Amino acid sequence: MDGVDLRADSRGWLLSSSEPWRMGLLAAILFGIVIRTFHYLSDPSMWGDEASAVLNVINKGYSELWAKPLSHESPSPILFLWIERFACDLFGDSTLSLRVPTFFASVLLLPLAGVMFVRWSSLSAACISLTLLATSNRLLWHSIEAKPYAIDVLLAILLPTLFCLTRRRSFGGRMLLWAALAPVVITLSYPGVFMMAGILLASLPELKSSRRRDWIAWFASGGVSAGVFLMVLLGPARQQRTAQVDSCWTNYFPDWSDPLGVPFWIIKSWASLPDYSFRPIGMLLLPGVILGGYLMFRRGRERLVIALTAPIALAFLASLLGKYPFGGARVLAFAAPAMSLFVGESVAWLLARCREPIAWPRWGVSLAAIPLAASIVYANKSFFEPWPSPDSAGAARWVIENRAPGDLIVGNHWEHEYYFRSLGSSFRAFGSRQGDEPRRVWLVMADVSPEVRRSLIDSYSKSTSETAIEWRVVVTREFQHTSIVSFERVDLATSRDPLSR
Repeated sequence: MDGVDLRADSRGWLLSSSEPWRMGLLAAILFGIVIRTFHYLSDPSMWGDEASAVLNVINKGYSELWAKPLSHESPSPILFLWIERFACDLFGDSTLSLRVPTFFASVLLLPLAGVMFVRWSSLSAACISLTLLATSNRLLWHSIEAKPYAIDVLLAILLPTLFCLTRRRSFGGRMLLWAALAPVVITLSYPGVFMMAGILLASLPELKSSRRRDWIAWFASGGVSAGVFLMVLLGPARQQRTAQVDSCWTNYFPDWSDPLGVPFWIIKSWASLPDYSFRPIGMLLLPGVILGGYLMFRRGRERLVIALTAPIALAFLASLLGKYPFGGARVLAFAAPAMSLFVGESVAWLLARCREPIAWPRWGVSLAAIPLAASIVYANKSFFEPWPSPDSAGAARWVIENRAPGDLIVGNHWEHEYYFRSLGSSFRAFGSRQGDEPRRVWLVMADVSPEVRRSLIDSYSKSTSETAIEWRVVVTREFQHTSIVSFERVDLATSRDPLSR
């Protein structure tokens, strides 16, 4: 029997029944679904990268998304963009419509993870793992955005699930399954190629005494995965990669011009890996991730551990080659299921030994309890305090309600282009000039820093003074991290605007 299951503790130190753990597991699933539904229906404002993907989806057809470079510097998997485009065609281009695919992926993830965590580990460990996964503030955020990270996390659970559920099938049949799934997985998720490689690596131990045709099936499945990867790499991925995109990820690659700094970068990157998914202090969980992986490997779950950890290791190797970011970044969100499973395994193992005379198990549980509690508190905090992003949606609604026909609106973020998309040429991106200025201009400046917003507004008024245009401020309004200022030409202004009263 699994030594980490508290049901096997004859002294019944913590619980005499497994029922509380079952209730805890169910509560974690229900809480995760409720809080995701709450945030989805709250419809928070889009943020920059999300809006950049959406603008491509609503302005391009299926063939253009494949064959042409994307605008707004927004790399996204091609199948994900097609799903978003289909959702747009089916439901419209509202934020709720465009967030449907990732929302359902994040909801489906929870019961699937709950069922599989119980199969892979003890009931107590599964409850701890799922609670950590369901309350991750970052995963909550990704569950309600039109970006593929929630789908990455779902695939990171789904593929190992299929790997385990089909283990009694013939080897050739399983390889046929992976060959059929490879085109979907690799075109739906950029880290999908690492996940497929992890499955194939986890299948290798079965080939030691297998027949020749099994080796052929393994290489054939790997060949299909490699072929699809090359097709994506030389097609959509190549079109989407630009110098500006690369510049956003500079800190997530080692600096080989400073060889002495590379080891420090490696340590920092691995330490920050759990910190991203389990903020605010997820870095404390790294020892639990390592211990849990070791415990699962030692008790005969070698192939499962390989399937879960190989994609993370391959992403790290790709980062050493400058091909895939690594560290505390959203593109590594797919590592969250493996890390939460390992943490639950290690905490349950420590709990089962807390009655022993030695003190270190109790210290280990205490150390793990801090980030676990912080993750739960952080998730509940999001019920009452929204994520610190600009309220572009609220600002856009207010401007549209109060602007007059012919007024120009100038915004400095991509999401402004989305929210003012119905205005056509009446909206202009900040920094671009086209012909004469109209009678009134509305500036919508978004940034977390009030000083930056004020400097942008000042720079606009100074730039227009060079064209002999003088302005007066008519309206000012503040939203979360967003400033609205309406300017009117002095030579045409005849009366004070009623909105300024």
